[in-house]
Amino acid sequence: MKVELKDGTVSAGGRRLFEGLSFVARSGEVVCVVGGRGSGKTLLLRALMGMWPIDEGVASFDGAVVTPLSAPYLRKEVSYVPQDWPKDAYADVSEMVSEAVERERNVAFLDEPLTGQDEATRQTVLQAIRELAGRGAAVVLTCSDDDRLVSHVQGLSESQLRFKFVELWKYQSSVSV
Repeated sequence: MKVELKDGTVSAGGRRLFEGLSFVARSGEVVCVVGGRGSGKTLLLRALMGMWPIDEGVASFDGAVVTPLSAPYLRKEVSYVPQDWPKDAYADVSEMVSEAVERERNVAFLDEPLTGQDEATRQTVLQAIRELAGRGAAVVLTCSDDDRLVSHVQGLSESQLRFKFVELWKYQSSVSV
């Protein structure tokens, strides 16, 4: 499976969050989108899943373009762990990420799964990310630009995973739309 964004531009609330963003997440690869609060990390994941409009550019899964008609079908390939996971259903985010591993989907979108977690939970989540990528899922996760969290994620690369960072701030526009 390959998830791709080509020259993506996303806006919200009359503000362009990022523009010209391109990246590919292939099977067995972890892509970490790093950015500050309000930089558009969550909206990027929603746009990739067809749940938020992309102003310019194209999102695709294995070459199939994400459109309002194709999005529900393409989302069947996705395990999604939202930033605000349902606390009434899961004791902690690691339970939700573990469930994503069990679903055996080809794509995993994880929205800040390490933020605000204790060390044991972070290690459990990092192990689950390794398992997802290790079994061939394309993994896209978002991470705060807090150096401590980024260093945790960088530790994933020590496990021989194909790993890359997308620094969202490089694609942020100084011009509002």
